[in-house]
Amino acid sequence: MSMEPSERTIVYGLVAACIVGIIIVGGFLFFAQGTIVSSQGFSELYFVDHQKLPNVIVENEPLSFLFTVVSHNKEPMNYSYEIYEGDQKIRSGVFTLPDEERLSGERGTKYNKTIDIENVTLKSTLNALDTPQISETQLTYNGGLSLFQTNDGNKETVTDPSRIYYPVTLPGSSSQSILSFDPHARETMHTTTINRKAIGNIKTISYATDSIEINGQRLSDTGYDISQSDWTINNEQGHISADVKTSTTSYRYNFEKIAVELYASPIDNPTEITRYEIHFWLVVTDNPSVTEVTNNQNTMLTQNSV
Repeated sequence: MSMEPSERTIVYGLVAACIVGIIIVGGFLFFAQGTIVSSQGFSELYFVDHQKLPNVIVENEPLSFLFTVVSHNKEPMNYSYEIYEGDQKIRSGVFTLPDEERLSGERGTKYNKTIDIENVTLKSTLNALDTPQISETQLTYNGGLSLFQTNDGNKETVTDPSRIYYPVTLPGSSSQSILSFDPHARETMHTTTINRKAIGNIKTISYATDSIEINGQRLSDTGYDISQSDWTINNEQGHISADVKTSTTSYRYNFEKIAVELYASPIDNPTEITRYEIHFWLVVTDNPSVTEVTNNQNTMLTQNSV
């Protein structure tokens, strides 16, 4: 459908007016934004030599690091900072940029200050995963002659028919122990073993699967499992039975969030506060050799006659 010349004139006029309006509004917003940014200024916050920040340290090993604040503001600024380990504040301080000696200097000059955080000591943090896993086993044994393995690898035969010999391999042990019972008595023996097994490698430590941040902590994939086995062996006049109860608990190290929180406000307007934050993640171990698998056994053997 064709338009009359007068209609085309009206339409073209409306289009031209819209284009001009868009240009005017866009230009106003551009210059207005530039004025706001340049009048407020901003601050920089960064770690010095961030590539050298550790990601693993040993418990009570001193931690030190530097951070720098740079002011690009056109007016003197008050700054306060707080250092956090997780959600716990461990250091704080205040300063002004430019400082009092330079307050009369040229406004708008870039000023900076480097803060040295020295000798922070941290404790290792371990998380127990869920609840201990418990298993229980019951064994029975009919006494008599027995062939058993000694600690030196030699095989010996027990030939005393007046005794009952119960061979048992304790958790974490590669050889058998031999328990001797009187077939005419009622006796009980108890033994406990505790094994610690390292999990993961501290040199390649990373976040655990589906790890999320909770109160400045994230679970890692490295730690250890502790298993405790309690043996109760009963002799009821020649009838031997054993109850073995094993409890295993998994522990993993946490990544701790080490954060610097900075608050900046103009000296002439202290209620106008801007917050900045930088942080890094750190694991604190309780054992410098945790990269190796270890089996630490604590065994107690007691025998009671009834």
